[in-house]
Amino acid sequence: HGAESDYDPHAVEVDRFAKRISRRVDTERRAERINELIVIAEPRFLGVLRQQWSGPTRQVVKREVAKDLVRASDAQILKLALA
Repeated sequence: HGAESDYDPHAVEVDRFAKRISRRVDTERRAERINELIVIAEPRFLGVLRQQWSGPTRQVVKREVAKDLVRASDAQILKLALA
């Protein structure tokens, strides 16, 4: 792609990953294996993920935490999820 192109391969992969997650959550929700969901994601990715959610999936999202926890411990993540 040329230097003048708006194509961003990283953004394409981020969007593709968000779509995969959204499809999986939809599948689990339809199978009634998810009835409430807490979503913790880096703020920019959370925004991308929100764009992919179906209406019914939005209904099961009970809480969102916009925070990058890549280096957090399990205890830190659990504390944030249950706060």
